[in-house]
Amino acid sequence: MWFWLMIITMVMSQITTAWRMLPPTMNKVRVPIEEVRLRGSLGIAVKNGWIYDMVGRFWLRGNARFRHMHGTIIGIFHYGEYEPLSVEGRVVVDIGAFVGDSAMHFALRSARRVVAIEPHPGAYAEMLDNIRLNNMGA
Repeated sequence: MWFWLMIITMVMSQITTAWRMLPPTMNKVRVPIEEVRLRGSLGIAVKNGWIYDMVGRFWLRGNARFRHMHGTIIGIFHYGEYEPLSVEGRVVVDIGAFVGDSAMHFALRSARRVVAIEPHPGAYAEMLDNIRLNNMGA
């Protein structure tokens, strides 16, 4: 019992420390890279021009908006994982659409129609939210 209490205390301490490292505000303001001490997707997102809108509570870069930042969004929108694909004027079916990141990319690249299928209820709900954020029809 004592061992688990010590482990939980250590984990909570690390979470608290990480929370204090978050930039205090990023309301449509580019944060200098020296001030960003985040690791993972959030740090990479800020370093690559993504802006967090504190009022609307979404991530923004160019004409793409997402409620939460995920590594797949960075892979698609920054590293260009789907750039070699020509989807202009085509119908695209995205099976396992997650939060709609690839579907959004295809829609922004002039696909005639994008059909996104996601079985996980949480990811599906976030995908619908992202569709609304980008004013794209269902």
